[in-house]
Amino acid sequence: MTEAIRVGVVGHTGYTGEELVALLRRHRRVSAMAIALPSSRPDRAAAPAGDFDRKALADARRALRQSDTGGAELPTLSLAQAEGAGLGAVILATPVESSLELAPRFLACGVRVIDLSGAFRLADPAAFLAAYGAEHPHPELLGTAVYGLSELAGPLMQTARLVANPGCHASAICLALAPLCSAGVIARDATVVCDAKTGVSGAGKKATAATHFCAVSDNFSVYGAMGHRHVAEILQMTGLAESQVTFMAQMLPVRRGILSTIYFNLAVGKADSDMRAAYDAAYPHSPFIDLYPRGSFPNLESVVHRNVCRIGYDTAEPGRRAVVVVALDNLVKGAAGQAVQNLNLMFGLDETEGLL
Repeated sequence: MTEAIRVGVVGHTGYTGEELVALLRRHRRVSAMAIALPSSRPDRAAAPAGDFDRKALADARRALRQSDTGGAELPTLSLAQAEGAGLGAVILATPVESSLELAPRFLACGVRVIDLSGAFRLADPAAFLAAYGAEHPHPELLGTAVYGLSELAGPLMQTARLVANPGCHASAICLALAPLCSAGVIARDATVVCDAKTGVSGAGKKATAATHFCAVSDNFSVYGAMGHRHVAEILQMTGLAESQVTFMAQMLPVRRGILSTIYFNLAVGKADSDMRAAYDAAYPHSPFIDLYPRGSFPNLESVVHRNVCRIGYDTAEPGRRAVVVVALDNLVKGAAGQAVQNLNLMFGLDETEGLL
């Protein structure tokens, strides 16, 4: 067996970071280690105050996952140690502001970077400014970053130095819509409505008034209305015009998972068979894409805890109306699992390693 790839993880204490650690622990070709940021950094997760807090945190982790991350703690490097440790790759499960600082530092050390934030997803600096409200400090990197939707990235992933992991909502909707847009199946003169629902873990680990139990339990609410940052990614990957897309995100009272229902009109002369042909052409050998027969649709339970995207579709006449339902786990195929899938492709490993 060849030498294991040494992979550093920054942000391993968040929901996505913990999911990532769990996946890397069972990866046969990876030796994972945590990279600790200086304690003064505002994005640092607060340490538990005592045994009771540690137990409560472990209980919460078990509730979110099928099992805890298990095993001994990851070896930990300081940021300075990591820069000189000869790592093969670093995965950043950090906020945008931290990724903007850390990615260039690791790239300068010759380390390949997979970033799970939105720092490098948008190729156009103007689009980043519109979505994040600030000028991009490293616009030169936007042109070199590979948008890390594995099934659509093609051979670019094999030579990528910087991979921008997609947003969870964008992952679902782009996997559902990009093949149809490329094949000219969607009418360009009609609105595409994306009705996107996610579990509470999609809001991150930090508690807010909108995510505590009393706000979420027995409730169903809209967030990021008419201004969600993932829309820019959807436009970039599909070629749809901003005026054509209506995206609404809603929070379900469940722990994890995304289910999006997408409505649009078919282009003149197109039918349900063209939808299926577009998907078959885009995903001929994709182990993590499940296409349902016409008229069958996925649900959340079928995708949670799995690195899989499931897509169902149907059409109705007259009017050439079409609907696509897409489901994935926001923490796995929408984040940590996608990052591991990208890591495998970057280093020429079996795409499924550590994910089945």
